[in-house]
Amino acid sequence: MNEDLLTITVSIAERNYPVRIERENEEEVRKAAKLLCETILAFKKKYPAGTESKISTLDYVSMAAMQIAVQYTHLEAQKDIDGLANELKDIDKELENLLKSDIN
Repeated sequence: MNEDLLTITVSIAERNYPVRIERENEEEVRKAAKLLCETILAFKKKYPAGTESKISTLDYVSMAAMQIAVQYTHLEAQKDIDGLANELKDIDKELENLLKSDIN
């Protein structure tokens, strides 16, 4: 058995799930579960399920998952833009240095 694996229990939408993870990922997994629970709670407050409502727990989990996924894709796209901007700055510096050396 791998000594680096740890089984923890995370609670999502009032259900407990055992999760087997690498020990060094425990904090990240717990933070992710907390974020998901907080997002679900925010949707429950924003869209309360009344007696005539057909909103289920699964709907809240789905809405939370979608919101978190959109945030993730936005951050991934932003990383790509930031990386490209840094590359362009480097190219600009190189061109500037080349132009300066040609003048001298």
